[in-house]
Amino acid sequence: MSTNGTAGSTAASGLDELLAQLGSVADVLARVDVSVLDRAGCEQVVTALSVVRRRLDGCDVRLARRLTDLAAADPAAPPPEQTIAAASRTDTRTAARTAGRSRTVAKVPELGEQLELGTASGEHFDVVGQVLARLHPERRDEFSASHGATLALAAATSTPDELRRLAVALATAFEDETDREARLRRQQRANRLRAWVDRVTGMVRLSGEIDPERGQALLRRLRDEVEARFHGGLPDTAPDDPGERHDHLQALALCGLLLEPPDNGCGCGRSTSARRPETITVIDIDTFRAGQHADSYVHLGIDGLELPLDTVRRRAAMGDIVPVWVDTDGVVVQVGDPAAALDLGRSTRLANRTQRRALRVMYACCAIPGCRVAFDHCQPHHIIWWRQGGRTDLSNLLPLCSRHHHLVHESGWILSMAANRSLTVTLPDGTIMRTGPPRSQRR
Repeated sequence: MSTNGTAGSTAASGLDELLAQLGSVADVLARVDVSVLDRAGCEQVVTALSVVRRRLDGCDVRLARRLTDLAAADPAAPPPEQTIAAASRTDTRTAARTAGRSRTVAKVPELGEQLELGTASGEHFDVVGQVLARLHPERRDEFSASHGATLALAAATSTPDELRRLAVALATAFEDETDREARLRRQQRANRLRAWVDRVTGMVRLSGEIDPERGQALLRRLRDEVEARFHGGLPDTAPDDPGERHDHLQALALCGLLLEPPDNGCGCGRSTSARRPETITVIDIDTFRAGQHADSYVHLGIDGLELPLDTVRRRAAMGDIVPVWVDTDGVVVQVGDPAAALDLGRSTRLANRTQRRALRVMYACCAIPGCRVAFDHCQPHHIIWWRQGGRTDLSNLLPLCSRHHHLVHESGWILSMAANRSLTVTLPDGTIMRTGPPRSQRR
């Protein structure tokens, strides 16, 4: 009795000391006077706080694991998410994310070392957990055993986005065609859409997840509607920021697709593009005929979408896919109907539908090296400017984001492009940037 009392007293004393130390850290953070810091000082404090934040994420995970163990031992105990939410005054969704991170660490033990060292953040745990969730439950342990050490090392040395690209690549290589078919069936069962009114803004909000097969057609339909409605000019309500403008036009296009009568109060009438939505899939002929190989290239026209090969073949046979032919450099030589014009000369300044299709196939984003602005936020640019006699031919067009378009036209950036579409960019100070042909940029 006396011994147990002493042990309990010692534990309580240790906890009191820990809480006092945490309070001291909080006091230190509260006393940081950022108003006297220069840029270097701000960077140092941000770096120090990131270390503290990773340590806090690790402690949260350990606490969630302990609460899970306690809940398993006591059926009357509340679930970990409920305890975390109540103690931290957060919502259950945030608490569930913390509990999920603890399950990820349990599934990939190698992450535990990074947890103890404080070298990985909660976002790294989220990435690994999301990739595990995409795999069939019966194969997750096998994937963790094969790649856990690699993922743990990457979590300690890379950003969450870099870790995500690696983890997805490993998962894609790990899955066989049977796995991909099964994943598509799971995705089809997981289609969800929520619609509600935001009580603060009064706006109707939509949130959902659509499987990649339906999603490809849905996004293509929205793009077609935006192009049909606003190619000739933008509505007065369009924001100035290119990213916000794109989202705004998509919202109006969705209203046009779903709402009637023509005057529906949101500035968009009945759909003017009643044609069936097209989807463009780029796939090398060897993969299409014989299956996956070391240099396979399959792109559904939207980054991040994946479909099983048999589904792509089936949709091609049904005429759902616009065929696009490319040469060995990845340069488009024909789109759909052989009569579709890729060269318009001086007959028009604006790129036509066929040329935009071709540019989309060759470029996922702005053509300037290092720029990741998506193709849908770019516009075709004449390398030899139209007012200088440039032609609206595919060989004279490439996509540029708004920022780089202004730099070319107003700041003296000079672009030149070879026959294989290798691009050279010369800046006013003499700096030169280069890219290879489209195929080299897919790797």
